[in-house]
Amino acid sequence: MSDKDKPVYLVANLAVKDLEDFIQRYGAGVMPQLQKAGAEILAAAQPQLLEGNQGINRTVLIRFPNADIANNWYSSEEYQPLKNLRINELTTSGSAVFVEAFDPDAT
Repeated sequence: MSDKDKPVYLVANLAVKDLEDFIQRYGAGVMPQLQKAGAEILAAAQPQLLEGNQGINRTVLIRFPNADIANNWYSSEEYQPLKNLRINELTTSGSAVFVEAFDPDAT
């Protein structure tokens, strides 16, 4: 599988201040951007903590067609105001990472 064909996943673990506000102010704006990028939201819910000590109340899992598309969306001029809103107003902490899809043939 080439890198152009390998999906990339965005995993975001967030401490959202007010879920309704988050959905209205961030979710409504980011959804069209993700659709335009060909991304698919696979999960968005309060996580069930199994191990560790994580002070989050929302986990989101999004699949992008490949790393180029994911990085282009994340660094796009269009996304920056929403990213700043999420980080500076709507959450108290969190993390977001890109993870390449597992390719069993590569091991």
